[in-house]
Amino acid sequence: MKQLHADYGDLAAARPIDVDTPGGAEQVARHAESFGFAVARPGTAADSPEEVLGHLAEVLELGAPHMPGTAHLESNTSPYKHVINAMAPEGWHVDGLLEQLGTVRTTALYCVRPALRGGATALFNSIAAYGELRRTDPEAADTLLAPTVLTRHAMLLTGGYGEGITGPAFAVADDGTVSTRYSDNHTCTWDRSVGTDGSLDRALEFLRKAAHESRYRVDVRLDAGEVLLLRNDRLAHDRMPFEEDPAAPRQLVRALYTRPPQARRN
Repeated sequence: MKQLHADYGDLAAARPIDVDTPGGAEQVARHAESFGFAVARPGTAADSPEEVLGHLAEVLELGAPHMPGTAHLESNTSPYKHVINAMAPEGWHVDGLLEQLGTVRTTALYCVRPALRGGATALFNSIAAYGELRRTDPEAADTLLAPTVLTRHAMLLTGGYGEGITGPAFAVADDGTVSTRYSDNHTCTWDRSVGTDGSLDRALEFLRKAAHESRYRVDVRLDAGEVLLLRNDRLAHDRMPFEEDPAAPRQLVRALYTRPPQARRN
């Protein structure tokens, strides 16, 4: 897995890729595979965010958008979610809170209109950090594979928390492929009964520190018309603070997919 060895500090910037130019789709797919994300800029005109995301899904073979398990809690009947303009960071998380690890493989975030200032999406290459933890402290890393280690609870519109789902924070396939649902925010409860004494605390301390290191973290701010495609099964993300223009508020539209970006075969 190339992403396990990626160094975000080597990225001068998350430059947008013109996905509709010759070779553009292939470049987006390669970047997403190597770094866990890519910024795409569709070249075709569209009347709505839904059409933009639908076109991108066709070009990159993402399939139909996925309705997350939390949709019924939000009274949301569309797979295209207009992101709430909450100013404060949400904390590190993956989308698809009530889905099993690896179900939602791609998040697409389309910027209709950026914030006046700020509003980047922070990306944490959590599988690369986990790979380093396995090398330096395998006992701590193993606690994050435990089937009861992480429970996430959905937040209710009426306040408080509702149903939750329990599972591992990371998974390692036989071929060495790593996937994750690592999150570290208000939705999370960690099971400290797993592993040996202190092993989970060591693991969390390592990851929390790594999330601030340039090797593992990059902040991506979208301009109007750009789409952030992130491998939701391979990294965590967070919303950075921003300043709003009351006359032209920030507008972002999100869709989730169960497939990774791929170049469309002709």
